[in-house]
Amino acid sequence: MAKDDDTGKPRTAIQIPEDEKRGQHQQMADVSLSSTANGGIAAMRWAQKGFGEIGINEAITVVQERADAAASGDLAAAKGMLISQASVLDAVFNQLASRAATLLKVKPDGSWSCETEAMESMMRIAFKAQGQCRATLQTLGELVNPRSVAFIKQAPGSQANVTAGAQQVNNGQQGGTAAPARDSEKRANELLEAIPSEQLDLGTQATTGRANPKLEAVGAVNRAAVGSGEVRQLPKRHKARAA
Repeated sequence: MAKDDDTGKPRTAIQIPEDEKRGQHQQMADVSLSSTANGGIAAMRWAQKGFGEIGINEAITVVQERADAAASGDLAAAKGMLISQASVLDAVFNQLASRAATLLKVKPDGSWSCETEAMESMMRIAFKAQGQCRATLQTLGELVNPRSVAFIKQAPGSQANVTAGAQQVNNGQQGGTAAPARDSEKRANELLEAIPSEQLDLGTQATTGRANPKLEAVGAVNRAAVGSGEVRQLPKRHKARAA
């Protein structure tokens, strides 16, 4: 187990710098919830699988330095990380694709045979690694050449229609496109206006057809006896007769 150069103790304890303004418990909370501290611990544990014992404080320091560099605008470490990950993912794809190819065998009759389940499993993981490699390179490209953002200054009270392609702002009537819409709206409103009450002219009364000789027009029974102007006087006449 690696020892600390100064104290001779194992380098597994996190060193917390002293701060008179903040108490010990507050400092422990700061370190425990720090993203760089947790990232350094996780990176240390994974790196130990290939490099052996690594000091926890040194790992946290490396992560903290990279975070500070990125915050100041230096993205060299981030670019190196992305290209390294893309290289690893590309190696995973090539390795699995080659292993899957070895499962294909040619029979004496010229037909193919293979272990279908094992081959499908390898190719599925290989294509996932290929997709992640593409996404990593795309992220790297956007980091190197950031997308330009267009800012549109808009007047107060106006409405802007922003699209991915050509942009157009419609704040009033432009050209001759708005006039037909207004004319149609005006005609629709005219149809909704109140129509004066007029008497419906039924025209000449039709005669009974041959299909049903017994059927007669309704007007012959009760319509001709009462005129259109005498409808409201019927209740009064009934009252007069009852008296």
